[in-house]
Amino acid sequence: MALAGPGTHGGRGTDHHRARRAHLTADVDRLAADADGEQRVTASTAADELEIRASAFRYVEAAGWLTPVEVCDRPVGRGDRTVQVALYRLADVRAIREMPGVPWEEFWGLPKGAPSPLREYAALAPARATVIKRFAQALADRHQVHVWAWHSPYTGGWELDWERHDDATPTAAQVQDEIAQEADIAAYAGEITLCPAWGKLTQEARAPLEPDVAVLLDIEIAVQDAHSGKLKMDTLVKPTEPISRDAIWVHGLTDADVARTRPVEKVLGAWGRSPETA
Repeated sequence: MALAGPGTHGGRGTDHHRARRAHLTADVDRLAADADGEQRVTASTAADELEIRASAFRYVEAAGWLTPVEVCDRPVGRGDRTVQVALYRLADVRAIREMPGVPWEEFWGLPKGAPSPLREYAALAPARATVIKRFAQALADRHQVHVWAWHSPYTGGWELDWERHDDATPTAAQVQDEIAQEADIAAYAGEITLCPAWGKLTQEARAPLEPDVAVLLDIEIAVQDAHSGKLKMDTLVKPTEPISRDAIWVHGLTDADVARTRPVEKVLGAWGRSPETA
């Protein structure tokens, strides 16, 4: 009688082990494929993957089809000099080949010196500034807030900030999610800084323009709403010193004109308690 070796005793057991080995092999193949897709490649390698000239790859970027996932410094020569090299995700490069409506066969094997048809697609893509400004306007409309978008000449990137409602919305996380959900603006996500330092200063500077938050004081005193321009109060106050000749020449008021008026502290105190009766 023959003895059954490991994994050979019983037909069902054998089938089970074979199925399990096949499943594990499939998992390994899938993991290998995923790891391959996560590779970072240079523009030159990406162009090879797309079977286009390296010089034509710039049109792929200009069309908004692909953006670098990181930029690294690469040493050049024997000294300490380095150059920045953009790296692209290999899976993203391969996904471009599946884009509908793009006749890749027309871009292959072009004669030397012939212009690449890809440049026509680059010309159709909206400029970065247009995309970002359009998103800023949509953000303002969607949340009913003021939005400020500024192109920094120092970094070359864009900075974005906005007003918040009383519940602190929209938050930076909300805006970041909205950027990720829109393909056009998502392509520039790495070039947009949210909530820069100047944004807080802008919000603080605009705060007095809200209705009834701040007032402008004139010498009489006149109180004017900074938001609407409406005159809230216009009254004389008792000066702490006699009015000089020069001052009389400017506003025409004498000590007699203000003899029965209240000191400025009482006028402002009354304004704080009840503007209507001040």
